[in-house]
Amino acid sequence: MKGARFVAGTLLALGGMGCGSESSLESSPTQPDAAEHAKNVFLITVDTLRADRLGCLGNERGLTPCLDRLANEGVVFLEATTPITVTAPAHSSIFTGLYPLTHGLTNNFFQLRSGARTLAEFFQGAGFRTGAFFHVFPFPGARVDQGFEHTYLDESDTGEGLNQEVWRWLDQQPSGQGVFCWVHYFMPHAPIRAPAEFRDRWVQQVYDGPLNDRIDTLEAIRRGDVEPPPEYLEYYREGYDAEVAYTDHVIDQLLEGLQGRGRLKDTLVAVTADHGESLEQGVIGLHAPVIRQATLHVPLILWGASVPSGGRIDRVVELIDLFPTLLRGAGLSIPRYSTGQSLWPLVRSEDVAWDDYAYSMIPTRYRGHDEDEERDEPPALAVRARQWKLIVRGKDEVSLYDLDSDPDERHDLSDTRPQVVGNLRNALEQWLKAVRVPLDEEHPLEVDNLEYLRELGYTTD
Repeated sequence: MKGARFVAGTLLALGGMGCGSESSLESSPTQPDAAEHAKNVFLITVDTLRADRLGCLGNERGLTPCLDRLANEGVVFLEATTPITVTAPAHSSIFTGLYPLTHGLTNNFFQLRSGARTLAEFFQGAGFRTGAFFHVFPFPGARVDQGFEHTYLDESDTGEGLNQEVWRWLDQQPSGQGVFCWVHYFMPHAPIRAPAEFRDRWVQQVYDGPLNDRIDTLEAIRRGDVEPPPEYLEYYREGYDAEVAYTDHVIDQLLEGLQGRGRLKDTLVAVTADHGESLEQGVIGLHAPVIRQATLHVPLILWGASVPSGGRIDRVVELIDLFPTLLRGAGLSIPRYSTGQSLWPLVRSEDVAWDDYAYSMIPTRYRGHDEDEERDEPPALAVRARQWKLIVRGKDEVSLYDLDSDPDERHDLSDTRPQVVGNLRNALEQWLKAVRVPLDEEHPLEVDNLEYLRELGYTTD
C-alpha cells in the first residue's frame, strides 16, 4: 500500500526538507525505465474536466476529437483519480508527487510547504528550459510555479492567447534545447463562457429564466435555497459540454503549433485534469464539496516518446503517479521520497504488482460563497480499491459503493458489506497516519492573492 511505503520514505524526507536538509532530496539510483527518453515534456492540464466527457472514455457526443485522437495514438488510463477536488492542491500533487496533507496545500488558500520540490525544479536542474502558462487561476500565489523560469498568466475567457504565448516562448528557445512546458486551461470551470460557435452547436436547451451560472447562484442551488427548473439544469450541462468542446479545439490548435515548430518530435505529452465537476444529484457547476466520481475521476492520457499506441489501461492510478512517470520519461531519476508509482510498467504492459488504491479528500475549511454563513459540513475522505469506494465524513458517517454495478453511487452498501467497510477504513486510517503532517505548518496566501481568488468566486474562512 502506498500509505505504508510512505511512512519510511516521504515523511522522513519532508521532515528533512523542513529543516533545510539537502540529503533528503537525493535521487534514487534506479535507472529510468522508459524505453526512449523524451527530449521535451509537455504537461497539459484542464480545469474541471470530467472524464466522462471524453469519447475515449465512453462519451458519444463527439466533444473531444483531439483528445480522443491522442488516446488512440497513445495510452489512456480509464480509472485515474485526483487526490483532492480543488485546483491548486491537485496541481501541487501532480508537481510534487505528494498528497495534499503532506505538501501542505489542502485548499486554494495555502502555499506549498517550504522545501517541497516540484517537477519543474527537477527538470530545470537537469538542463531543461521550463515554462508555465496558465489560464485565469493565480498559481504563483500558492508557489505551484516553483522551478519555472518563465511564467505567464492569461486572464481572458479564451484559450487562444495562451497558445500564442506558449509558441512565442518556444520560438525563443535554441533548436535542440530540451523543454518542460506546462499549459493549463481554466475552461470548462464555471462560469460558462464558451464562444458563440460552440454554444450554437452544443447548447440546444433554451433557458430564459432568472438563474445565472455564477458561483453564488450555484452555491444557492447546492444549499437548497434555490430550486432550479429542469430546463436550467439541462442548459447548464449543455453549456458545460460546449466549454469542453472548445477546450479540445484549443488543445488541438496548441498541438498543431507545436508540430509546426518541430516540438513534438521526441516529445512526451501528458494530458489530464485537476478534478471533475458535479452536474447531478443536487449539485451543479461545483466540485470542492463533492467527493463522488463526478469530481474524482479524471482523464489521463500519455502520448509521444516511448508510448505505444492504442493502450487502454483499467488499473486504478492517481495524479501523484505523474510525478515519477514524467521524470523517468525524460531519463531523470526519481527522488526516494516519491509517493506515486511510475506508470511506465503499465504503459508497456509488463506483468507488475500494482497498488490499486486511490485516496482523495475534499478541501479543508470549505465554505460556501457567503463568508458570513456558517457551515456544518465535516471534511470528507475517500479510498478506492478496484471497484469498491468508501467515503468517510467526520468520524462516524460512512458510505460504500460498488462502482462496477453502481457508477453513479446511488446505493450505499455499507450496512450489507461490513467486512469491505472495515478493510477500507483500516486502509484509510493507515494512509492518514502516513501522510498527515502538523496543520501549523500550513502557509496561508497573501492578501492580494486572496482577493483575486474571491473575484473568481472562491472564498475561505
